[in-house]
Amino acid sequence: MFKKLSVLASRVSNFRSVTRRPERPPSVIPTSRVLWLVAFAVVWTMTGYGGIAIGQVGSVDDPLDMADSSGDIKRIEAWVDEGNLHLTMTVHGVFAPSVEDTPAGMANRYYYHWLLDTDNDPTTGYLNEEYEGSPTNLETPIGVDVLVQFGWRDGATNGVYAYALDPLTGDEVGLFEDYEFTIDGDTIHAVIPLEDLGLVLGQTIAVSAFQEGASNDWQVDWIESFELTLGDSSGQVGSVDDPLDMADSSGDIMRIESWVDEGNLHLTMTVYGVFAPSVEDTPADMTNRYYYHWLLDADNNPDTGYLNEEYEGSPTNLETPIGVDVLVQFGWRDGATNGVYAYALDPLTGDEVGLFEDYEFTIDGDTIHAVIPLEGLGLVLGQTIAVSAFQEGASNDWQVDWVESFELTLEDTTVSAYNPNPEDGAIITEVWVNLSWSPDKAAVSHDVYFGDNYDDVANGTGDTFRVNQGLTFYIVGFPGYPYPDGLVPGTTYYWRVDEVNEADPRSPWKGDVWSFTIPPKTAYFPDPADGAESVSVDPSLSFTPGFGAKLHTIYFGETFDEVDNAAGGSTQGMATYTPGTLKMARTYYWRVDEFDSVETYKGDVWSFTTEGAVSNPDPAKSAVDVTQTPILTWMPGFGSTYDIFFGTDASALEKKGNGNLGSESYEPGQLEWNTTYYWRVDEADNANADSPWTGPLWSFTTANFLIIDDMEAYNDLNPDDPNSNRIFLSWLDGLGDPANGSLVGYDNPQFAEQKIVHGGSQSMPMFYDNSAAAKSEATSVLTSNSDWTVKGVDTLTIWFRGGVGNAAEQMYVALNGSARVNHSNPDAATKITWTAWNIELQKFADQGVDLTNVNSITLGLDNVTGGTGKMYFDDIRLLAPTP
Repeated sequence: MFKKLSVLASRVSNFRSVTRRPERPPSVIPTSRVLWLVAFAVVWTMTGYGGIAIGQVGSVDDPLDMADSSGDIKRIEAWVDEGNLHLTMTVHGVFAPSVEDTPAGMANRYYYHWLLDTDNDPTTGYLNEEYEGSPTNLETPIGVDVLVQFGWRDGATNGVYAYALDPLTGDEVGLFEDYEFTIDGDTIHAVIPLEDLGLVLGQTIAVSAFQEGASNDWQVDWIESFELTLGDSSGQVGSVDDPLDMADSSGDIMRIESWVDEGNLHLTMTVYGVFAPSVEDTPADMTNRYYYHWLLDADNNPDTGYLNEEYEGSPTNLETPIGVDVLVQFGWRDGATNGVYAYALDPLTGDEVGLFEDYEFTIDGDTIHAVIPLEGLGLVLGQTIAVSAFQEGASNDWQVDWVESFELTLEDTTVSAYNPNPEDGAIITEVWVNLSWSPDKAAVSHDVYFGDNYDDVANGTGDTFRVNQGLTFYIVGFPGYPYPDGLVPGTTYYWRVDEVNEADPRSPWKGDVWSFTIPPKTAYFPDPADGAESVSVDPSLSFTPGFGAKLHTIYFGETFDEVDNAAGGSTQGMATYTPGTLKMARTYYWRVDEFDSVETYKGDVWSFTTEGAVSNPDPAKSAVDVTQTPILTWMPGFGSTYDIFFGTDASALEKKGNGNLGSESYEPGQLEWNTTYYWRVDEADNANADSPWTGPLWSFTTANFLIIDDMEAYNDLNPDDPNSNRIFLSWLDGLGDPANGSLVGYDNPQFAEQKIVHGGSQSMPMFYDNSAAAKSEATSVLTSNSDWTVKGVDTLTIWFRGGVGNAAEQMYVALNGSARVNHSNPDAATKITWTAWNIELQKFADQGVDLTNVNSITLGLDNVTGGTGKMYFDDIRLLAPTP
């Protein structure tokens, strides 16, 4: 049947406010019991599923077996949330009926009790037999230490309190006289602080219940016990089980689960045999072909999408058909994957619309675990969906194993430790540290990792795993702990806390990697920063003293060698230095040596350039993946003329050219791949006595691929500006051409896309409308990088992204206006994540393209459905074969 995984009526939020009184007199159990008639249910341990919450939810059902249905218990549940124990009880009739609505011949007197074994010792507290005469099928008696009662008598509350039992004397000790509760029809929901019950998070208790009513001489309806670990809830996990009912056990679904974590939908499927068996391990007489499907009703409308009967001939016990809007498939055929993708259904036509062709998954024995971004499925947090599944296999004429649906609200279930102390990235001026953190409410214990290698800590390798513990602090750098001789100055340490709750099968939850640094013995954090530009000519230099430093020796000069070789300077106690008024547009160097009363530590040589020098280089300082045909630009300083120095050796740059103020650019020509280049611009002005001025040293590194267009060069300048480079003036679209339905860029600045990008800071947006046009395309005329054979390049890569609402038009790329290659996926335009389209250049050569002279590239979408949409393109590159 359709399983709505929520807590029946027990999630009502209108709790009654009560006042707790400091004096809580003991209570007593009514003594007028004569006949004990008992109804049993089996013991059931619940570990947090059923679609309610992470942490643990315990529950047990009980049959209808009493004459007075309003007093016959149907179900009890318990869980913890925000430090409160939630207790529910549902009856077959009405939980608190009015006197008038009490069944004929019955008394309006009911005393309901939740019974808690809080010390996991059935020999303390009341035992079951103290409540019932014949404990039929009772395997383990529960020692009841705390009792929570709700009394209902003559149409009003009569005894709403809790009491404990003295473990030595057995005397009843009152805890409190009232608690928050709400009643909705057949269900009561009570909320009680753990501390009021003497309980703590992480504790495991057993919960049972009974009800006694006056209708049948205080007849008792007993509910057997279940265990509950008091872990706070967080988010929602949905699941449903399915029986063993197929001949091919490797294809018979046992269980499906789903939850959300860090913006991803997690989907699992477990089978009775092996999820993806090898051909050799396939059961005899069975075919190694399995197609598993998770089915999502994303719009909560069973009238849209596929219905159950379209998958199954006889949907037995199907109360509400699920309208399947999104399907996630995993295909396994002849011992290999065969169809790992997801697709949606057009709500109007029912046509299948591809979403993506691959997703992350792991297979472990009988279970697959898929992780898919919500946005890739067109889902958002807060949305409620229904999830079902089926598997079809070739062994029995494509027999289908159907799993019924459950509901899931997409709440992020991220479980992680937080509030690290020291803070992430902190500087610690001690050689030992007491690490501490705030635990997630779902955690019972914590796995601690610590080391000086980021990768080892992130992957849990080496000796970085230190301990599993319940404490939320851990000491390092102290005798008896890791690094007993102390932490090492100048070292960055990394640590991670994984949250653990063995009651949850997803545990442990991997934590973030945090770090802190023990400062070096040398000075650090110079101000101005090393390499700073446009610094005042009257600067005040400062720095952070090295670890343990007492005195500082400062050296200052106009050349690197002068400062690096300096010695014998005078010491000072202040961590500042004022060099006096400096010259404009000059680069200065300085060094700080530290003395810690025992040894002197030579510092690094830092530099800065004063105001008036050239600045703002493009490519930026230390830029990477730069085109091999760059145009170098900069902002001028005081000079009226300049000289350009360029090369691969920073200490021996060659003069490459010169120019006058107003022409601040230089084209070095075709550069090598994956090579670091250095450059400098020196300025001069014959009218200024301080001339010439040596500029700062800059560098960049070229890409190891050929850049055709990374969309970074385009700007929003007016066309009359000589530096104007608007994106739609380089990529010519269909504006004014009725046969071409494309438009590149936005109507107003910023014309390029600056939020949805693959790399850098911009991408190209292209709108397409084939409702009246035969195609929608944009063409770029190549003015550089026209030789597509350099370095043996053999692959054209285009990064693209579409959207769920896009029409599935055929995407293509063309070179030189004629040679064309279509994307192999006709639904590529509907992909909503950045996707690389890799095309063998030989496909263009086979159509007659001279790859040494490619003069244009066209991106387009053919008219297939006459639809519209919006595409993004970025990082068009040529790749060489992998060595």
